[in-house]
Amino acid sequence: MNKNTTLTSALQGSASALGLNWIYDAPLLESFCKDKSCIFLDIQHDLYNQSKKAYDVYPNHQAGDLDFMGEILNQLNKFLDESPKKTPWEFFIYIHQFLTTYDGYIESYGKDLMRRYEKDKLRCVYETPHLDEQLINMAIYFVFHERDNSIEETLKYTKIFTSDPSSKILIPMLQDFLNDLENESLEIALDNVKMSVTKPYKEQIIKALNCKNKEELLKEISTACGAKDALAMILYILKHTSSTEEALELNVSLGGASSARGIFVSALAQKLYGPYKSDKIKLNT
Repeated sequence: MNKNTTLTSALQGSASALGLNWIYDAPLLESFCKDKSCIFLDIQHDLYNQSKKAYDVYPNHQAGDLDFMGEILNQLNKFLDESPKKTPWEFFIYIHQFLTTYDGYIESYGKDLMRRYEKDKLRCVYETPHLDEQLINMAIYFVFHERDNSIEETLKYTKIFTSDPSSKILIPMLQDFLNDLENESLEIALDNVKMSVTKPYKEQIIKALNCKNKEELLKEISTACGAKDALAMILYILKHTSSTEEALELNVSLGGASSARGIFVSALAQKLYGPYKSDKIKLNT
């Protein structure tokens, strides 16, 4: 793997939450996580069965495995390290081949790719018309953060999965935010994010950052997959924690799309506090 500490932390964040990912039952999670760590667990199948709303879609995954978005980032990094032809078109072919044997849940942007692959391969087109407003609209930047031409390349590869025009604003914002977390105070970094995003994102971010506790946050901000709410929740987590481990634990306890959020929480928190370290954790990449 390319020595990209930001990406490694992002993948850790994906794995950290997978054991409880997509459980939408805050009281159940609160009770389960009380007085113990809830990160890097095996899939808690019994808890999914107890939940009022949950999606147990990784039946064969183990502790240390990645969710779908994390796996896309992992496979892109491998492709860039190993492939002789490093273009979005070649990755479009590469990732389709990987997904034909992937043993896990394929999210909407992956399903879109699989549906259109044969037709678009004949047309030599890798860009999708599919509008996906999940965090995939900027997550690919973590693969390119420590590579050359990072924003331009991220935008090209992101178009394989979504046509979201917000990517043109969100990806430069993410680059600046990572740099600010290393060079400015967290308060200044958060203010700069608010100033650089479009109105729908800004409104959710302001709501989240004004919340005094997670109970209030869960009333104001959805824990589902949409990027507007997910980004707002990620920033709340950074504001209300003081270590990478604490940020990962809070992320899991909030429920919902915690693995996708965890990618961002971990990559961003490690700029403030360093990466999460434990001899007990093995990332399966």
